[in-house]
Amino acid sequence: MTQKAMTVASLAAHWGVSDTFVYSLIKAGELEAFRLGEKLIRIRPEAVEAYEARTAKLETHEAPDEPDFAELRRPDPAQLGRLIRGPARSST
Repeated sequence: MTQKAMTVASLAAHWGVSDTFVYSLIKAGELEAFRLGEKLIRIRPEAVEAYEARTAKLETHEAPDEPDFAELRRPDPAQLGRLIRGPARSST
């Protein structure tokens, strides 16, 4: 059975996003859509599936390793004071 093309509003509701977000995907060429007449925009179910498949691949990539903050040490208060005030000035 063939599914009907979706409206921007119905797709936005399905994804839980705003209409504006869906329009921005269409405008950027990330989501294929077509016009019915001058004003009506529709999105084919195949285009939705293709977009979801592309974004699912992006979400499955592993994130880079988190830095190990345990290796960091607290600054020496004397050094911290010099960092804030700058090097000591000679009084000549």
